[in-house]
Amino acid sequence: MLKISALRIDYLKLDAHYRSHVCDNSAPLFTWAVQSDADNDSQTACKVTVAREDGQPLWDSGWVATAEQSLRYGGPALPEAERLNVAVAVRNRTGETSPVREDYFHLIAVQWKAPWIAMADAPSLNAARYFRKDFSVKDGLRHATLYACGIGYQKVFINGQPIDDCPLDPAFTQFAKQCQYVFYPNLETRLKKTNCIGVQVGLGWRDNDAISRLKKSRGKDYFGGDPMLTAMLRLDYADGSVEWLLTDDSWQCGVGPMVYNDIFNGITYDARLENPAWSKPGWKEFPKAQLSDGPGGALVPMTLPPITYCETYKPLTQWAIDGKCHLDFGQNMAGVVTLRIPAGLPAGAEIRIRHSEELDEDGRLYTIPLRNAKATDTYIASGREDGTTWFKPCFTYHGFRYVSVEGLGTAIDPEDICAVTLRNNLDKSSFFTCGNPLVNKIHDIALATERANIHGVLTDCPQRNERQGWLNDATVRFEAFPYCFDADSIYRKIVQDILNDQNAEGAIGSTTPYVWGNQPAEPVCSSFLILGREAYRHFGDKDLVAKGYEGFRGWTECLLAHSDDGIVNYSDNGDWAGPMYACKSLRDPCSAVTPGIFMSTGYSYFNCRTMAEFADILGKEEDAKLYREKAEFVKNALMKKWYDSEKKIFATGSMACQAFMLWLDLFPKGDNITAAANLRDDLVKSNFRF
Repeated sequence: MLKISALRIDYLKLDAHYRSHVCDNSAPLFTWAVQSDADNDSQTACKVTVAREDGQPLWDSGWVATAEQSLRYGGPALPEAERLNVAVAVRNRTGETSPVREDYFHLIAVQWKAPWIAMADAPSLNAARYFRKDFSVKDGLRHATLYACGIGYQKVFINGQPIDDCPLDPAFTQFAKQCQYVFYPNLETRLKKTNCIGVQVGLGWRDNDAISRLKKSRGKDYFGGDPMLTAMLRLDYADGSVEWLLTDDSWQCGVGPMVYNDIFNGITYDARLENPAWSKPGWKEFPKAQLSDGPGGALVPMTLPPITYCETYKPLTQWAIDGKCHLDFGQNMAGVVTLRIPAGLPAGAEIRIRHSEELDEDGRLYTIPLRNAKATDTYIASGREDGTTWFKPCFTYHGFRYVSVEGLGTAIDPEDICAVTLRNNLDKSSFFTCGNPLVNKIHDIALATERANIHGVLTDCPQRNERQGWLNDATVRFEAFPYCFDADSIYRKIVQDILNDQNAEGAIGSTTPYVWGNQPAEPVCSSFLILGREAYRHFGDKDLVAKGYEGFRGWTECLLAHSDDGIVNYSDNGDWAGPMYACKSLRDPCSAVTPGIFMSTGYSYFNCRTMAEFADILGKEEDAKLYREKAEFVKNALMKKWYDSEKKIFATGSMACQAFMLWLDLFPKGDNITAAANLRDDLVKSNFRF
């Protein structure tokens, strides 16, 4: 049987979450996977149709003779926001036709016309803002669609009810260059004659410990600031008319029960200040919002799948110390703890949930690895709780396995507490298992670590006051990621994040978005080019290669400009954070045995070689020739400076030196076999100590 087993739009997977069914391109590329039970079978033709929600056809490709499992839309302009249906069928070599595979999508690119608004005279810099607007709807409403960007993070309500459960929207970007808005379709079923839209906006990456340090160190490049909102509600009527409700100074803005929020430190929720009417029609107590200049970045649609609640863990065990209940959830994770608040608490009673990944010898939370992240969520009781209230923090997350709960005695019913993970759910259906239980466990731990660091960027850690997209770490990480995760959507975002911060000399920042580190970045940050290379290898994403091409070229040329006769002249990290015995010192985890500029120069060569590959992909013959010549120039400089042909070693001959050059295939023919054998023997003699 011949069948289509998967369908993508612009390389992005269509899954169960409605937010995956979007594109920002008026001529999207449809791609698919095909399964057949026949031997040596393949696709020979395809047919794609696109129609409006009411069945009105927009485009019929007809049968196209091609083995390529993709076809770009070639019809008239796609209507904005409306649900569009796509259908794909294929034929194989024997003429068999597959069943039609159907799905839907929305074009969410829109011309932005709403101003930014902020709270006037905010009484507390760390309190969430509560924006609201009453509005009316005429008879004959057909569709209602909201586009909203509340930065740092937003939670949207219609008539008192949250639209969805995505607590860390929109994705973190360099707000001075680009802000991502979230698309909320099909709101017409939630609307009445008179309505209220409410948007709760937290600090997110507008203000936190890392951003505060950025403000001091970077001055004009600082992209933090107060929480603010811009939003557009589109109302489509049966008669063809369209109304827009835009943010302006007629909106109201105040503060509410979330009196404190911070990604690193956690939130404080004072239930005494609750009033559910704030996002229902008729509320009059908030003052007017004020117009704001905004952060400066262009408004673009968020196509990355949102950060959502994923796995749930119940505590495995609990114990009492210092009058607090301590719990072990059995797994390091990134997320929050949700807790049932018991009835009968007096107004003002506080419940504190503290988080950590480790315990000390006495069974208390060991928080030194958190640095100065407080990782504490606090609930202040209203005195009205009846036993049905669940405390579920938003606008924050923590890296933890263990928690202590203060304020509820020394024991908690396991049914009243759980830990839930938060991440962009990019899991694939691929799997790995083998006959060695230790290898299987290491693989599972590696996946759990990666899952705990997928939060709009691929961070270095989920627990302490850092959580940065370090690009030196990512040079090896970005090669592994696509085997276990659906990487293309986040790779596209990261490429744009890097482009947002790249300067005129082609220098990229050490982190993306650029918060910490240097510019130009550590030279081993070939991760920038690896994003494009791996997206093409795994997904055939030629568009991303084209989008990033000039930026990839800029970084390659930047390193060549920071070179002397082909040898890169600086290194910040080099072979970073190896085993302690191979590092310079406990406080300086640069390698003591592998020269930093050797690593830098090797990656400069890699960049030139990869640029030649990109030029080939895009049909840029002159560029391909140029970068092969530049790669050869750097290779010759590296060989002259560091290769010992008698000993068949590079530089110091450390394991990193040898492995790196084997990976780059820079050993002369025949010497690579000897070098690999020597590396293997060295590992055996060292009892497999790297």
